[in-house]
Amino acid sequence: MKRTACLAGLLALACSCTQSVKTVTVDPEAETLGTKGARATFRAILKDAQGQRVMDPLPAQRPKWTSSAPLVATVDETGRVTAQKSGEAVITATVGELKAEGKVKVSIPATVIVTPATLEFKEPGKTASLEVKVADDAGNPLAAKGIDWDTSEPKVARVVGGRVSAMAPGKAVITATLDVIRGQAEVTVKSGEAPVFHKLVVKPTTAKLKKGSTVKLSATALDKKGKPVADVPVTWTSSNPKVAAVAAGAVTAEKKGNVKITAAAGKKTATAKVTVK
Repeated sequence: MKRTACLAGLLALACSCTQSVKTVTVDPEAETLGTKGARATFRAILKDAQGQRVMDPLPAQRPKWTSSAPLVATVDETGRVTAQKSGEAVITATVGELKAEGKVKVSIPATVIVTPATLEFKEPGKTASLEVKVADDAGNPLAAKGIDWDTSEPKVARVVGGRVSAMAPGKAVITATLDVIRGQAEVTVKSGEAPVFHKLVVKPTTAKLKKGSTVKLSATALDKKGKPVADVPVTWTSSNPKVAAVAAGAVTAEKKGNVKITAAAGKKTATAKVTVK
């Protein structure tokens, strides 16, 4: 009888020493994961009625973990969360009738789009900027941070932070990479040769000058529809510089006589007649 009473007393003493869980909180309150398979650990903090932390809970006091969206993020029995696809999930720790929650947001980059997709430079020495749009696997836009830029032909086109510099005629592919996702743009650099045009027109077509005076001639390149073509380099010559010299279209009368002033661009020419009295 005494032995039974002693055993009962020991059990009562042990029970009185066991802390009763009154509150549960989850730490951290929220986590963000940016890649498939990324992990984070949530912890359940248990406290008794006096606000003291329960450091060694009984098996029945250990939290059970659940995820509101296992397709987005799973959680194991220790509170470790694993990202599956983009979205949001609530992670719940349950101890008896007590519950606490933490939130996890998953944003997994799925597409990197470079705009414009094609870029053309008329000549080396020019620059232009490319932009990047990033979206997750649910189609939601993400911040384009941490983009790595590269070029397939650095001798043709270089790129720094999305800024492309044309170096030499040719073609290159510019690649923007975020983790293992990439987007590309094609770059073409032209040689900068004279544009194609149909004919040259010189105005005025005739001029009369006194010795020592000057007249300014203009040469205009026209396409087949008669519209001006810009940036066509023109060279000027005089049939007799001793009578009248020409430089950049400006004719200077030197002595009496007749002279023909010619404007040339490629294989096309136009002339004006100048008389010096």
